[in-house]
Amino acid sequence: MFIKQKRKFQAIAKDNVSRWGALGWFLLFLVMLPALFFSAKYVVLYGSDLAGVLVLPPIFIGLFFVALGTSLPELVLGAQAAIKKHPEMVLGNTIGSVIVNALLVLGVTALIYPITATAFLFFTSSAFMIILCFLFAVFLESSGGLSWKEGIVLLLMYVLFLIVELNLKAFYYVPI
Repeated sequence: MFIKQKRKFQAIAKDNVSRWGALGWFLLFLVMLPALFFSAKYVVLYGSDLAGVLVLPPIFIGLFFVALGTSLPELVLGAQAAIKKHPEMVLGNTIGSVIVNALLVLGVTALIYPITATAFLFFTSSAFMIILCFLFAVFLESSGGLSWKEGIVLLLMYVLFLIVELNLKAFYYVPI
């Protein structure tokens, strides 16, 4: 399929970055990498504290606050790509991000320390993911893309997910 569309995606790239510019950006990346690890330590520390203060399981802090924070750069990238009329970039970034988070992040984390969760939490979250994948496929099949109305439906599904998860905490959370 992609081979047939090869001509459609060919474009001439303009090299606007000099070697020194690229080296500068690479050095900035190396300098900011320790800042990333340092800040991640405090996200975990203060996220755990926030869970204790709000009497919520730490998984809720991860599901809502941390997940929202890690998704904001993707949201900005998606908005920029949509403005510049590159919807395939939005789709690729979103699907790639889900796969990386599900496989790479969970895999590396499990190598460091075993991940535990209740089956109930897994099944409720998985049910939402399956429903959303089906809904997304229906949206794409019906109109060949996502309209603003379908975007609103997806946002409302996220709100429903938050409501369901918050109301189901009594089934799988036992305060210490």
